[in-house]
Amino acid sequence: MKNLSYSYFLTLFLFIITGVGPNDKIALIANNRWEWAALACAAFARRASLVPMYEAQMPSDWSYILNDAEPKALVCASQAIYDSIQVAVATKPKSLQAILCLDAALGEPHAFATLMEDVGTTDTTTTNTNIVPPTVDDLASLIYTSGTTGKPKGVELTHSNLASNVLAVRHQVGENPKQFFSESDRTLSFLPWAHVFGQTIDLWTPLSHGVSCAISRGYSHLAEDLQLVQPTALATVPTLFNKIHSGVLNVMETSNPRRKWLMQRALELGRKHAHYKHGLGPNLGFLERAQFSILDSLVLDKIRGRLGGRLRCTLRH
Repeated sequence: MKNLSYSYFLTLFLFIITGVGPNDKIALIANNRWEWAALACAAFARRASLVPMYEAQMPSDWSYILNDAEPKALVCASQAIYDSIQVAVATKPKSLQAILCLDAALGEPHAFATLMEDVGTTDTTTTNTNIVPPTVDDLASLIYTSGTTGKPKGVELTHSNLASNVLAVRHQVGENPKQFFSESDRTLSFLPWAHVFGQTIDLWTPLSHGVSCAISRGYSHLAEDLQLVQPTALATVPTLFNKIHSGVLNVMETSNPRRKWLMQRALELGRKHAHYKHGLGPNLGFLERAQFSILDSLVLDKIRGRLGGRLRCTLRH
């Protein structure tokens, strides 16, 4: 992830230039990316709130949410989304003062990069005077439902709500939060931050623990990204583990009898060893420990390698 501290201050200036201030809303149509986190932090520093949306949503949903939420600024990921907005939102909310595009080329008036370059030349020594700290009861994020049972409905989340979510995760491991996340950990984010689970467990919780956060290029690139990043902690959904489990079973069922038996035995001993480590069963016997030591490197290490090889813990939705 980019240096969020520097990017955050530049983005804060950008919001000042576009007139975003206390109680305003900033809408964002983008998948996870470093600008998403910088925009959120800068919005909070102006006592403004974020209205996140998905790139994959229908333009009609964007239009409805923009008119319902009445944001002051809109930031969209791509030129295609920017162009769609011009058509979809025929009647723009009166509150909307600026529409920016993250991927637009430097020099374009609507490009995020153009404004970032402009504010980058501004004296940053006065930045702190432009920060308006939010209160715990201020609106932090207005997250809309998918709209499967009607029009999307906006759910108001205060800063207290987001903080309590982070603390709830931290308290799951007792008094020492570093049993869960520590400064030496590295995560790979692929759960959508436009959803409260992804935002809590994949963004604010790791950052609040000083964790290094990498951002996946998307589910289709996830296998490659896991190899590149080699995360030690991963927030995920059952789909990922089901995919890996199905792959292992497929290899096992199509292997010769000897290899199939070795894989089955490795999984059996691995399960018993995990139960023992978590206080759910007895330790392995002497011969089992000897077998496990060999099969762990021959079989189980290859399975762990599909998740990067350094994974220490996972959080599942």
